[in-house]
Amino acid sequence: MRRKSKSVAAGVMSAAGPGSVLLASPKAKQLASWILVRKDLQFVEAAAAHLMRMSTDPHLQPGDLESSDLRTIRKSLWFALVATYGKLFTTAEGRWARLDDSNVSRLHETLQATHGRLMATRHTYVAHGGVSREETCAVQLDLNVSTPERRWVQISTVCLYAGPPIPEGLEPILALVRDLLKPVGTRIDELYRLVAEEVNAKPIDFWYDQMTRNTANAGVRESGSVAIGHDVDPPSGQVSTDVRCDVVPRPTGEVGT
Repeated sequence: MRRKSKSVAAGVMSAAGPGSVLLASPKAKQLASWILVRKDLQFVEAAAAHLMRMSTDPHLQPGDLESSDLRTIRKSLWFALVATYGKLFTTAEGRWARLDDSNVSRLHETLQATHGRLMATRHTYVAHGGVSREETCAVQLDLNVSTPERRWVQISTVCLYAGPPIPEGLEPILALVRDLLKPVGTRIDELYRLVAEEVNAKPIDFWYDQMTRNTANAGVRESGSVAIGHDVDPPSGQVSTDVRCDVVPRPTGEVGT
């Protein structure tokens, strides 16, 4: 569901909806950040699967993948895949969770090698310029060889760019992402239980009072939601937000007091 919002933060607050309280304790922020990590991994998985389907589509004729439009689409998907994967292992202000070497070192050596190739592609090709096997360009002088006259004809360039891997190269990426998703899901479950404990530590009337409290934040007041914990300055300017709710159901038998 697409909607225009003054900021990403305001979009999240409006997505919470009437009758909700926006939690912003450190544990809740960690939970939100790990959910974003999972969503990034799921995007990488979906992009790799889509590239594989395109490469094996029986309706495409030989050479179709090298047409201008499909080449642009495939390169865009590949760049988005690599950039999103790399983001999971780099730090950025505001995100409370990321993957690191400990998440990779436990994997099979073939998946570790796949991780290394993805990060190298990110560092030297997708996110930064550098010496890269994925792209190269040379300037050459073309000489006249059609007549006895000795002269140069033109200065030209030859540039080569690597496309996405063939299906056999995408399969290890899918396996890598699916293995990384397992501990991320476990961490999300652990944090949900900790956040639920924080919620249950207060009487239920406290949360209803928070929902109806008159706050200085007009966007929160209109949505019936409130941030509990730390204030976050929303980014300025208009942004388009893709609002999706990641709902973790309340465990059976858990009773608020």
